[in-house]
Amino acid sequence: VATPIPNSIASIVTWLGMGVATGLLKGELPTMEVIALLMSRLLGSAIVLMSCIIKLPQIMALLRSKSAEGLSLTGFETELVAYTLTFAYGLHFKLPFTGYGEAIIMSVQDVFLLALIYKYAETPMSHVGIATALYAGGLAVLLSGQLGDEVMRVLSGASFVTIMFARLPQIYANFVAKGTGQLSIFSYLITVFGGAVRIF
Repeated sequence: VATPIPNSIASIVTWLGMGVATGLLKGELPTMEVIALLMSRLLGSAIVLMSCIIKLPQIMALLRSKSAEGLSLTGFETELVAYTLTFAYGLHFKLPFTGYGEAIIMSVQDVFLLALIYKYAETPMSHVGIATALYAGGLAVLLSGQLGDEVMRVLSGASFVTIMFARLPQIYANFVAKGTGQLSIFSYLITVFGGAVRIF
């Protein structure tokens, strides 16, 4: 009778991949390809964990000051779209969670941030309603499974362009105000670090 594999070991095997796990259990020295894969998985996991705190300094700054001064509403809305396209692509192609997990976490934090910005900037309810409806409708379409692979690839490519343009309104707002207002520099530094790690 085969001995069932403990859930913890099964999870590790799934995370590493059967081929890599088997080789390591046999005591074989990992090849450079395996080392690169392990590094990629470790860094991916680290990014997902780090994403849990990226927006916290910005959220705390808003809650503390109760002001959205210096924050670009358009920039945060555009950023949310970019992150949503990223995790929708990962879910569609059933990629490893470490490849898109941070986009889900960042999206949730962006939704909370936008709610605070809407409140403290006294954004018109018409704008809030339209933005919420468009996002909810777009998210439903993306997760419906009805979009083809090619469409999802195009949207994924668009997410890279979107995230770059998402920074422009914030840069312009800072330039006009000649200051950063309630913008958290710490959040942006963590984001830059996470992006650099993802490139690696």
